[in-house]
Amino acid sequence: MPALVADPGLLAAELTIVLTMVGLEIAILLWIVPRAGGAPAYARLVLATSALFGSAGLLLAILWTYEYPTLNSATILLLVAGITMGFPPGFWMIAVILCRDQRPSPTGWPWPALVGLLAISGEMLMGYVLSVVEGQQHSPLGWVGAALTSPWYLGSMVIAMAALALWIRFPEAVRAGLIGLGVSGLAGVAIAADPLAAAVATAAAMSATLYAVVRLLPRGDGSAVEARWIRALVAGLALSGACGLAAAVTPSVTDRVLVFGLGTAAIMVAEFLFLVRAGWAATFALGPGVGAPPVPEPGPVPA
Repeated sequence: MPALVADPGLLAAELTIVLTMVGLEIAILLWIVPRAGGAPAYARLVLATSALFGSAGLLLAILWTYEYPTLNSATILLLVAGITMGFPPGFWMIAVILCRDQRPSPTGWPWPALVGLLAISGEMLMGYVLSVVEGQQHSPLGWVGAALTSPWYLGSMVIAMAALALWIRFPEAVRAGLIGLGVSGLAGVAIAADPLAAAVATAAAMSATLYAVVRLLPRGDGSAVEARWIRALVAGLALSGACGLAAAVTPSVTDRVLVFGLGTAAIMVAEFLFLVRAGWAATFALGPGVGAPPVPEPGPVPA
């Protein structure tokens, strides 16, 4: 990122864009994942997903304005900004009329998958737009890799996931595992310049995550939910480590960036899907076997 060092104004502009987009995304995610569990109404989901989709249009308008800095481009940017703020409430009103207070199943997959894909896609697009603004030059496939290993994309992804993991009432071991899995992807920032250092950083993040999870897991026989989650976490960390190792031995810069970036993106989509669905279904609020406090049995109040 040498352009940022040479141009503090560019760095300030990029930070403004990133903080605005990430703040909007976190606010939307916390709004549609109630802390106490349960899926929100369809109308709220429609409003939230259209806002996530609209932010992508705003990013493209920013890119257009940068590429063609004319008064016409500035007009297009303002127009897109107005549309972005206008069409989500319109869709929300239609959803209120059609669906009223209906809600999706808290254990279903389609809506969590849509939320995860929109969130990750928006962050990837932001990484691409800011890579262009920084003046980077790549082939078509190289641009994909640049977006997937952009520090802006990876950093915003980890911040959004950590916010969601801290918001949902997870046991400490689950929360540490989810945050650690996201942090392991940050090594992608160095994958193009120093693949060996990136692979070592990935391995270090994996080791620290597993150590933290083992230390925080409750002692005892555990439960089926806990066992499934541990298997999924180990699979995610193994995939992250495999991507780092494959990238380290790949001679082509474009190929190694794509290998690591696509593998990390798959992990992050799955993690977003898990976060939203587990928050809705209160997956880890089932009993003491996964670290949640026991629920008292109903009975007569003692005299």
